[in-house]
Amino acid sequence: GKHDVSPWVAVLLAIGIGIVLGAINGLLVAYGGVPAIITTLGTLALYRVVLVEISNAKTVTTNSLPSWVGNMPSKSLFTFQNYDLRVMAAIALTVLICGHLVLRYLPFGRRLYAIGSNPDAAKVAGLPAQRDVFLAFVICGALAGLGGFLYLIRFGNITVTAAQGLELQVVAAVVVGGVSTLGGQGTMFGVLLGVVLIEVLQQSLLRWSGVSEFVKDAILGLLILIAITVDALLLGRLRDAWVNSRRKEKAQARLALAPEGAVDAND
Repeated sequence: GKHDVSPWVAVLLAIGIGIVLGAINGLLVAYGGVPAIITTLGTLALYRVVLVEISNAKTVTTNSLPSWVGNMPSKSLFTFQNYDLRVMAAIALTVLICGHLVLRYLPFGRRLYAIGSNPDAAKVAGLPAQRDVFLAFVICGALAGLGGFLYLIRFGNITVTAAQGLELQVVAAVVVGGVSTLGGQGTMFGVLLGVVLIEVLQQSLLRWSGVSEFVKDAILGLLILIAITVDALLLGRLRDAWVNSRRKEKAQARLALAPEGAVDAND
């Protein structure tokens, strides 16, 4: 019956659906050549319409869900000096650590940085750019499915308009956290700091009476613009200065090591 669904079955089902939808996006972007931002915004609208049609726009409430859904937010893995590590926080930290390890140490993660930094150079170098971009979208879909499951756990009910408008907060968090919109830059821990900053800002704005949702969205949009501008201007100049200094150091090293007259000073 409806109350016999195992938590493992529920989370695997959510992740599985996310994988399928992420794979569709990945095919369009990696093999279809459609820009990622166009693909994700387009399929976002399409998936939500399909969801409305399948569910007949019904709201899933707590009393129609298994009992473990209501109990999950208060469950703790362990307690240390009166501090509880909740299951939801543990799942988020696990994803964070695994993502950091993949990006930092696995060849797949390093290739993603290379592809993001310069897609053309990555293809010339023989990197499997299409396959890696496709896998990135599949992983993103899986994590989105997991995120949807955690959203249900957190609030205990869900509607067809759940998380609507959340994409602006997500973009703000990752951009403020140091992820470049041009690709090839960013860390999982930077994103964590961005999420914390946006959440603190959101909670602060909630305390201000009379602040409308439009003002909150405007502030998030302003943060995105500031972060992108800083990345494009300040960090871009710092990167260029660092690259130029490295080139000068290498040129000076070649001049110092090469026999006299063997190296042209203009090389």
